[in-house]
Amino acid sequence: MALVTDYLEDALDESDLDRFEQHTRGCQPCRVYVDQIRRTIRIAATTRDESVEVRPANFDALLAEFDRLGRDSTL
Repeated sequence: MALVTDYLEDALDESDLDRFEQHTRGCQPCRVYVDQIRRTIRIAATTRDESVEVRPANFDALLAEFDRLGRDSTL
């Protein structure tokens, strides 16, 4: 997780950046993960600072949406 965070914050040195990008070019699950984190950051930046109640009944729908977004995402 720290490596992905450093990547998204442009904090990797050139060597680590090259290795990270080389790996993600050949690893679809990692590309999906990076894209999901990128989307999460983008969404979180636009949310208001207030409490939101998520009922347990909604967790399955939320997980299904994350799964769908992961399948449909491209890097």
